[in-house]
Amino acid sequence: MKKLLIALVGVLVVVAAAVVLGRAMAPTVEVRNHSDRSIRDFVVELPTSRVSIGPIAPGGAGRVFFTPQAEGGSYRYRVTFGDGETASGGADYAKDGQWFRTLRFTVRADGSIDRESDG
Repeated sequence: MKKLLIALVGVLVVVAAAVVLGRAMAPTVEVRNHSDRSIRDFVVELPTSRVSIGPIAPGGAGRVFFTPQAEGGSYRYRVTFGDGETASGGADYAKDGQWFRTLRFTVRADGSIDRESDG
């Protein structure tokens, strides 16, 4: 009985470590709202999936993890502000080097959107 309990605890530790490591390695989308307007929804359409973050309060931020893309190509993003106004853009998305990648979007005070990618 004691061996079974030790084995069960060991399996749980391995599973928990795999979940934490997988999340740390997974690519992410991060949105920082440096404007005084609320963001109702921020959508990123990646080559093989779509992620959505929101709402995000003025001065707030949001982050979502996504699965690595099966193919490269381009991505499009669209922000919908609380008043219904929208802004959009896009960029290339490389399949290689996706682990630990963060697509970071910063909404500036004037409503412009800076984007950067690390990884």
